[in-house]
Amino acid sequence: MLFKTALLASTLALLSNAQSSVSNDPPTPSGSVKQHVIQVGDVSGALKFYPETVRASVGDMVQFQFYPQNHSLAQSSFDKPCEPLAQANGSTPFWSGFMPVSASSTRMPVFSIVVRDDRPMWFYCATGKHCQGGMAGVINPPASGDRTIAAYKSAASSVALTGVPTGAAGSGGSNSSTGTGTGSGSGSGSVPTTTPAPGAASELRVWKGWAVAVCGIVGLLVV
Repeated sequence: MLFKTALLASTLALLSNAQSSVSNDPPTPSGSVKQHVIQVGDVSGALKFYPETVRASVGDMVQFQFYPQNHSLAQSSFDKPCEPLAQANGSTPFWSGFMPVSASSTRMPVFSIVVRDDRPMWFYCATGKHCQGGMAGVINPPASGDRTIAAYKSAASSVALTGVPTGAAGSGGSNSSTGTGTGSGSGSGSVPTTTPAPGAASELRVWKGWAVAVCGIVGLLVV
């Protein structure tokens, strides 16, 4: 009888720990860099960045992941949409170069930049007329006023010719590629493109805890 009581108490404690793990996310390592991910296009070939706007702090990293067919990333100004930003004060505007991706590819091109200040950084796809078709975005858009992503895209729609940067591909950032997933391109690296959603690991622990707890309870009932 004492053994059964002890086993039941142990099972209930394990069940309690499994339930509590749902809301307890792993701690953020000290000194780590926060990363924001922007999807460039999608598997259906949409001319769009997901998301189009991102707010990032100085020191954060923004990673652009390229989907089929062939997209690119170029920095511009709000006043001159679809035109590459000129180099000024020693700064280098970012330019990924063209990133052709086949639908059957198992690697995905990635271009990453580090946010150096809190000024708005407007960007567009320099492939064909993708910019005119609405493929544009901004990091740290103005908090107020009429300089919005909608206004940028509206002005871009009437641009006659898309400007292509003349600098080397990878300027102002770094090119790499991820592991198994949609996409293929230049660069190196090995990061899975299909990663568990936030909390997936803790959910797995919960299910394992539940399974062990249920087995313990069943064992008590049949003895």
